[in-house]
Amino acid sequence: KDSLTVNYLGNSYTASALMGLMAVLEKAKAGDLIFLCSYGSGAGSDSFVLRVTKNLTKRKKEFIKVIKNKKYIDYPTYLKFMEMI
Repeated sequence: KDSLTVNYLGNSYTASALMGLMAVLEKAKAGDLIFLCSYGSGAGSDSFVLRVTKNLTKRKKEFIKVIKNKKYIDYPTYLKFMEMI
């Protein structure tokens, strides 16, 4: 359940698996196993089993802080960003 980021960020497509992993790592402890699986409309998928190490605390970023720094943009700005106009 911790990996569900859609309520905070919307549908991030390809990035959703990694953002979900980031959210799970927020609460993970050394020795925990994490199963990460992604799939897409291109009929491709990847799965990984990850073991959390004690080094996580050195690299851990607070997921909530990251998502609180998001910036909302309007549709015209999005279109410019996507080079559609």
